[in-house]
Amino acid sequence: QESTFWETPPHRADEPTQQQESSSWDVPTEIETDRIREYQEAEINRSEESEVFASTKDNLVAVNSSQDSDTIFSMNGASPSEQVTAAAPSRRRRNSSVAPMGLLLILVSTVVISLYNVAIKVIFNSTSLIFGVFEVEGLLAPTLGNSLLILMLRMLVVVPLMLVLAPILYPQVWQDLQSLVGSRRTKSTTTNAKAKQVLLLSIVSGCFLFLSQVLIYIAISQIATGVAIALMFVYPAISGLLAWSLLKEQPTSLRLSAIASIFLGQMLILAGDTSIGTGNAFLGSITAVVSGIAFAFYVILTNICASKVHPVPFTLINFATMLVLSFVGLIIPLPTTWSLQVNSNKLLELILSAFILGVLTLFSHVFNNVGIRKLGATRSAILGATVPVITVILAGLIIQETLLPAQVLGVLFVTGGAAAVSYEKMRNRTKRV
Repeated sequence: QESTFWETPPHRADEPTQQQESSSWDVPTEIETDRIREYQEAEINRSEESEVFASTKDNLVAVNSSQDSDTIFSMNGASPSEQVTAAAPSRRRRNSSVAPMGLLLILVSTVVISLYNVAIKVIFNSTSLIFGVFEVEGLLAPTLGNSLLILMLRMLVVVPLMLVLAPILYPQVWQDLQSLVGSRRTKSTTTNAKAKQVLLLSIVSGCFLFLSQVLIYIAISQIATGVAIALMFVYPAISGLLAWSLLKEQPTSLRLSAIASIFLGQMLILAGDTSIGTGNAFLGSITAVVSGIAFAFYVILTNICASKVHPVPFTLINFATMLVLSFVGLIIPLPTTWSLQVNSNKLLELILSAFILGVLTLFSHVFNNVGIRKLGATRSAILGATVPVITVILAGLIIQETLLPAQVLGVLFVTGGAAAVSYEKMRNRTKRV
């Protein structure tokens, strides 16, 4: 059972998968938005590769109701294959019309993620000069306890909103969650054993995502925002190496070149001065890189679960896990220099800031989710790889952060490598089709 679980069994053409029957939902937070992209990698292409349906004679209903709700095949005297073939040109015309909207949504989502990163910096920075004019005092000291507090407050906003939106995005979310949780109490069968494994891996992936988020908060509080995000973007290289060693995915020459580009960019960034003000450059750099490594494990677990559980219940499990771990982390006693340090006079501003962060997270999810369905998962991932560059630009414009020329070059190498990884996936998928 364990060996078959790690390998996604091929689906018969007349048995559409669960992911094919409904739309997807992702996470990018500044980091979490990548989860939709990884979910979509396990699915058959729907918009840009709709010709796949032409070979399916018995599947008369469009596979993705949310994306192709107006493309329902009816028996009007023509054979199913003729109807599908006739519908292909109109589908392609519709795809060409929605692609610009998908592009716009993904770009907006990417900008929102970058703004989120800058907002975290402003919260932890002692003083920030917004646009060089407005002086804003920081709300929290850069400690571990305060990072856990920000994450908990953010999840307190996101989780209730997700609970409201989840049934709209995926009507069967509660049945799926009930099946996953109920598998722990029923008799052991092959199906229940796999459901238990999926539930366990979903929780473990939430733990890795929690670790990644806490560490990137610490990194942003200690070093330049763009540097922290660029160092965290080591995860495409790490996830590629993990997929090679754990999932036996043989890397192509393009992927190896992309990994080399990412590591070269990391070295160029670390070669410069990453500290700002009184920040601890060593601590910030280490936590940013470890954050990327933790997120790489999250990506691998997401890939494993992608064909076995719908993204909406998977995301709910992840967020609930992060919320619980944040509460537990705040309860555990910490050393004085690491502990929670909140100024009671700034409590209202802190709650308002957490609410804004939660709304930014939700908007990035929604824009990313809708944009992916219109533009395609891998094309969206290529645009999403520009997060480090956009973060550097926005941090320079909003809070006047500057990088050395070598570090800017390193950010470009990291961004190019991450985009190349996504391009390679798109190219391989096209070859398979």
